[in-house]
Amino acid sequence: MSILHALYKSVHLVAPRMADAFRRLYKGERLPWRLTQEEADGASYFKDLPKKPLSVICAELEHICQDGNGSYIAKNSIEHYFMLGLDCEGSDASQFVFQERYDIIRNKKQPRFAAMLKHKYYTAAYLNSQGVNISMPLGEINADGQIFNGGEWKSLKHVLEQDDKTHYFCKLKDGNQGRGHVIVEYRDGKFYKDGKEQTDVEIYKELDNHTIEPCIMQHQALNDIYPQAVSNVRLITLSHEGEVFLYAQAILVGSRGGRVSNLGFGGIIIGVDSHGVMKGRGVYKSSAGFGAIREHPDSGIVFDGFQIPMWQEAVGLALRGHAALRDIHSIGWDIAITPQGPIVIE
Repeated sequence: MSILHALYKSVHLVAPRMADAFRRLYKGERLPWRLTQEEADGASYFKDLPKKPLSVICAELEHICQDGNGSYIAKNSIEHYFMLGLDCEGSDASQFVFQERYDIIRNKKQPRFAAMLKHKYYTAAYLNSQGVNISMPLGEINADGQIFNGGEWKSLKHVLEQDDKTHYFCKLKDGNQGRGHVIVEYRDGKFYKDGKEQTDVEIYKELDNHTIEPCIMQHQALNDIYPQAVSNVRLITLSHEGEVFLYAQAILVGSRGGRVSNLGFGGIIIGVDSHGVMKGRGVYKSSAGFGAIREHPDSGIVFDGFQIPMWQEAVGLALRGHAALRDIHSIGWDIAITPQGPIVIE
């Protein structure tokens, strides 16, 4: 499902009169920059802020959609535009870069190195060998209940019985944005998911093509915001002419019962300044709607001014990691803050 389709579903719930218009946009029956004022108002995430004139919004969307090629550009431009607040006065839409173009820029230098980032286990193994503190998977699992661990295939149960943990986070080995994640518990020779016992056949089938690693315990300050999911410090680093530097930063926190902090699972993304202080408000999207909020819907903690612990250590970790991969133009890092310090999640 594309992001625009998800936006259409959200709009269908909160503003039925707008649904047909967004359906036509999604299906390509209308040019996405031919918005009405009602559509632009309804799509805005920042409804309390002054907006650009509709003619400017439409012109900027037209430029964004045509400043590339392929249907991906048209289908995803509208939500990214509004999610970033580019419809608000004072924003600079000329700084907008699509994921497609971002990927081209990132991959232009040593594309084979960039391709490695898509494989979680190999990336983690390499960074671990370079002394980067990263959550290291125990291995990759197949549907027969075998795990590739220590250079050979072993029984998954045998490996877990040698480990001193009970709760594990499993990811698709080439997945992204939290898709396909599974959280399992293993104790007394049995698997549990969401508190319910699973048969070996059930769990092996679900964990096929996944990596598995112990769940992370996050810092108490972030637990106070939301304890049911690990908050991800999202850092983007760039490598240019031999130098590695921080380009952008944010934090994702879970909400509303979600077990991960990704936007597609109810997470909230909040901007962060260069000192690790949250600023303004958080943006979220879900099947229940979309918008921007100033405080966490579960804990009530206000985002603006909240200091993320161990910020400089997290930035240093990302920079050291990129220094080990400096042939890659740009890398996005998800970093958890634990009581012992930051650790790369992926």
